[in-house]
Amino acid sequence: MDDQLQRDDAHFHPRPDHKTAKKVEQGINVQALLDTHTAALYLHSRGIDFAVALRVLTRPAHRRHSN
Repeated sequence: MDDQLQRDDAHFHPRPDHKTAKKVEQGINVQALLDTHTAALYLHSRGIDFAVALRVLTRPAHRRHSN
């Protein structure tokens, strides 16, 4: 379990700015209203890497909390 946590932490990067954080929040809202694939496409269309978008959307326990 600790090995998995360390691997997950290796992918943790501070969000570059508040605009990106807002995009992610909006993507999560799209997911709640529609579905994960649509939310990932939404985020990708706003400059978020598709793989990163899917990871954020499918691993809610690893999401950063808003300040």
